Amino acid sequence: DVSNKEHFQFVLKHIAYTFSDIIYGKEKDPLVKDVIIEGINAVRNKKQIIELVTRPWNVADSLYWKNFGINLNFLNTRFVYAVDQFYINRSSNPNPKYYYDKSPNDPCYAYVLGQDKRGIVNIKLYFPKRDKKNEVKFITNCNVLEGILHLERDKYDAIIITKSSKDRLSLESYLKRANLSLPYGGSNTNLVIGVINIPHETYQLRKVEYDWLKQKVGSSGHLISFMDNDRVGKREAIWLLREYNIIPILIPEEYAVKDFSELAENYSDDCINKLTYNTINY
Repeated sequence: DVSNKEHFQFVLKHIAYTFSDIIYGKEKDPLVKDVIIEGINAVRNKKQIIELVTRPWNVADSLYWKNFGINLNFLNTRFVYAVDQFYINRSSNPNPKYYYDKSPNDPCYAYVLGQDKRGIVNIKLYFPKRDKKNEVKFITNCNVLEGILHLERDKYDAIIITKSSKDRLSLESYLKRANLSLPYGGSNTNLVIGVINIPHETYQLRKVEYDWLKQKVGSSGHLISFMDNDRVGKREAIWLLREYNIIPILIPEEYAVKDFSELAENYSDDCINKLTYNTINY
């Protein structure tokens, strides 16, 4: 951390030792190597502090999220922000890592996911236009369940565990529009359904997380996994079923989409309603 005086002096000394060896042919300081390794490991294991400068939503943002049935007002209630600039460890790296003005065709959105025990804000940055194979599509400083800030009720009929923030938001938005109900006792009963997502599709739900979710649905509710209909998604669904007996659902292959955001992008609410009610009745 070059903002730390002792660390900065150490860096300067190491440079001096290195160039002294080049200029005078002397051996390098034998104490330097171990300290550098220790410093590198400390940096790698230290949690990154991500700071945001947000910007107003624009037409391009609205059109992007509309593809998945999500409006900007809904995003405002889910701690999702359009990013103008962001910093990572600003104390030692004072320049922004990203400027929207310099790259309007590469928008960045931030999911703010709460705070850890030390008060550091958990953030995931999402770059939707980037090619996942060749560019960094996500930057995050955490590895936590996402969406739990909105599980505000004591009892749910079901909590659905999906695999990404975008799928969670798309599914939550749909459920809010659909206002699902089923006949019960001679009248229609509105279903109370919560949605969260794991941070990635190979995440292994911890027992303490499962226990917390289970008490949110009680003895009559259900925990349901809703992973991608592909090899990785099926593996995760099978693991959750075997480990915790969590009910797996997948989008049928005949729909030719793998996740809910793609379903919302390609099919009408009427079509999704039929699929949803079939699933609930089953």
